[in-house]
Amino acid sequence: MNRTQSFATNALWSLVLQVVTVASGFVVPRAIIGTYGSQMNGLVTSLTQMVGYIALVEAGISAAAVFALYKPLADGDGPAVEAIVAAARSFYYKSGALFAALAAALAVAYPMLVDCGELGPVSVGALVAALCAPGFLDFFTLAKYRVLLTADQRNWVIQIASIAYRVLYVAVILVATRLRADIVVVYALAVIPIALRTAALVLYTRRRYPEIDFGRPHGGYALDQRWDAFYLQILGVVQAGFPVLVATFVIGDLNAVSVYSVYMLVAHGIRQLCSTITNGTQAVFGEVIAEGDHSTLRRAYFEFGATMGVVNSVAAGTAAVMIVPFVMLYTDGVADVDYYAPMLGTLVMIDTFLYHLKTPEGLLVVSGGKYRESRPFVTVQAAILAVGAVVGALAAGL
Repeated sequence: MNRTQSFATNALWSLVLQVVTVASGFVVPRAIIGTYGSQMNGLVTSLTQMVGYIALVEAGISAAAVFALYKPLADGDGPAVEAIVAAARSFYYKSGALFAALAAALAVAYPMLVDCGELGPVSVGALVAALCAPGFLDFFTLAKYRVLLTADQRNWVIQIASIAYRVLYVAVILVATRLRADIVVVYALAVIPIALRTAALVLYTRRRYPEIDFGRPHGGYALDQRWDAFYLQILGVVQAGFPVLVATFVIGDLNAVSVYSVYMLVAHGIRQLCSTITNGTQAVFGEVIAEGDHSTLRRAYFEFGATMGVVNSVAAGTAAVMIVPFVMLYTDGVADVDYYAPMLGTLVMIDTFLYHLKTPEGLLVVSGGKYRESRPFVTVQAAILAVGAVVGALAAGL
């Protein structure tokens, strides 16, 4: 495929994936709330966010490996591609071991620090293991293949596999909750779809790139920008997850976590919509930058920025008006917690709009490997959010 065809294919399947992801994002929490209550939904949301934080041990590997692959893929340099993939595999295995250790620590410490309601420490530990299973599979099996597919503008393969996974995941959750299975059993069964997705992608990648030895030694190749990329990715994780941690440990109320997570469903829906445009675009921009084609880069950047601006404005503006009526309809019949929070809804939408204002610039930073240059701005933004969230929670609650 040429660049235009690659972008169109990636954009199409990305759109389908985002629709499925948004739909599943609304269906699954409602099933959990309706069957197990808001506190259990808050517990799952909080633990999921904690798992996301310990998965930060991976941060930077993927971004650095994908960036390093742009030029050798464009030049058809097979040995260089092999060396980079091998280096990524080595980093992923080391990070996976650290992830496993941190997951074990989370399973032990969380029930000591948070009131988990009816779930005892053993059940919480088992739930953490189930929620960490996708991370284990990614670190030790899929990750090295995923970076190659991403850099080679074959996101559409990942997206098709992810669509099938999401549909099966929702089906498993709905059947298990309908049978009122134990919450640990629900999420243990939900590991099956992600395992099938991993197997399918590994098989495809090995057949697509038979010339690449995925088991070769990395020969000392270093992913030079790994730590710079890691630092940048901290911002994304803080932006997405720190409020959940504040609600869990500062406010100390899993019901508040559930309320916040329901309003964030709308924000995540908009982010998924915007990511439909960005998915696949990063690799195209990365290839253009690697080739030094500045006229194409300027034109593509202008067109991308204009499109993103329109989508962001329309989506966030519409959601700001509709979010509270939607949440009240979504939680109709839920009596254990009051989900009416218009101020929260307004703030969530303002945050979402501002977050996507910087998407075009952020795409250039990642595509061009400008991780180190962006550090001061990442630091300021993360500090404002972290300090502001704690002070705000102590002063005004959720």
